[in-house]
Amino acid sequence: MRLKYKNIESFLFVSAIGVALFLGSTPALIAACIPFVMMNRDFLMPTLFLIPTIEGGFTDNFPIPTETLSLIFIAPIIGYDLFFKGLKAEKRMVHFFLGYTAMVIFGTAIALSNIYGDIPAANIIVNNITNLAQIAFFFLIYAFFVQRGVGGIRNSLEIMKNIIVPFLFIMFLYMNLKGVTQGYQEYLNFGDSRHGTFTASLVGISAYAMLMLFQPGNKPVYRLGAGASLLMVLWIILNSGSRNGLFSFLLIGFLFYSVYVGLRLNLRNFGVLFGFLAAIALFIFFNQDNPVFRRLGGLGGETRDLEEVSSGRNELWTGGFLGFLERPLTGQGGDPSLTRRYSRDHSGHDSVIHNTALEMAIQYGLIGLFMYFLIQRRVWLNYRSIRKRIRGGALREYGLFLVPFLAYFSLVFSSLFVSWLWSSLLWYHLCLTGAIGSLHRFWIEERNALAHAA
Repeated sequence: MRLKYKNIESFLFVSAIGVALFLGSTPALIAACIPFVMMNRDFLMPTLFLIPTIEGGFTDNFPIPTETLSLIFIAPIIGYDLFFKGLKAEKRMVHFFLGYTAMVIFGTAIALSNIYGDIPAANIIVNNITNLAQIAFFFLIYAFFVQRGVGGIRNSLEIMKNIIVPFLFIMFLYMNLKGVTQGYQEYLNFGDSRHGTFTASLVGISAYAMLMLFQPGNKPVYRLGAGASLLMVLWIILNSGSRNGLFSFLLIGFLFYSVYVGLRLNLRNFGVLFGFLAAIALFIFFNQDNPVFRRLGGLGGETRDLEEVSSGRNELWTGGFLGFLERPLTGQGGDPSLTRRYSRDHSGHDSVIHNTALEMAIQYGLIGLFMYFLIQRRVWLNYRSIRKRIRGGALREYGLFLVPFLAYFSLVFSSLFVSWLWSSLLWYHLCLTGAIGSLHRFWIEERNALAHAA
């Protein structure tokens, strides 16, 4: 597939986002994105994916957070389409969202019965009302993707594929010109974002550049552009001091190679693998003096203390597991303030657990763990079902629909090191993969019904 803008809108869209980012103005970003969504719904998915990734760069102290302001405009657009065009959803996805809603309500009751000291009950109630509102919005996002159908989702994914390389160039330029250096190891930060979550998010959306690099049929010049943009992402990760980002980058590279090239080492596959690894190795060799490798040096160098090597995560994970064992059925209660209190009292760290599964366990107990692993299983089954229908040469035409799954897998992997219970980028990919799976099953049901009628 040729890398070119399908129309002038795509060029203006990514350019407008770049200008807004360098201005650091929240209203400018909204003014850049929302008109495109209003004129063409294919731009809603790219807007949803890009804004959470770059939100940390908008430090203009606007009274409403960047992503929240965007959703104030996006929600009525989605509601309008669903109201006038109809809402269609698969029962199992409806059950999932209802189950999550029940879990949050139950967790709220447990949290209110478990508070003491300086944790106001009103804060817990407000936080959980926000969580319920998020679940409702995520359901609407899922229903919107289903309504868009295979054609609409393909159009949006094509836009993501076409704009991702110039977007990553913009991110590289921004980090070089406006990146914030901080910390004793001189981490390079993207605005006021946390380097672990920012780099993991950047890797997640870089999946669309990975597609351009590995998808069969792409011309060498387009692979070269995608490869260059991915090396820029690697540079950002290394200079941000994010081991989480580095491991996520290597994982998603392996996933794309295995899916789009294959694990059989024939001459062609070996050439692709050697070129990919050689480019990364050479790039790392010439960028050895960076925060990531200074931190990784502690694994076998002077640093012997596990807490220092893990940035204190080992104590947080231990505390989270002990907190779960203390109340395994109900958890400590559905609010991060309770997790922080438990961590502070038992490990001295005023922090959440930095592991999404453990965070779910300590807040919601076995109920939360069941819900968490249930949805991971559903995403995996959806992926396997669709992957089976896309074989060999069909990757050229339909391989685009696998990208959200691979991006989601990289985000889930990164959630082993950060607490992302309500990460919007993770949830948007969850909604998209759920919609793709639902559309696939709707098609199978329709095909079977027609065959039975005949």
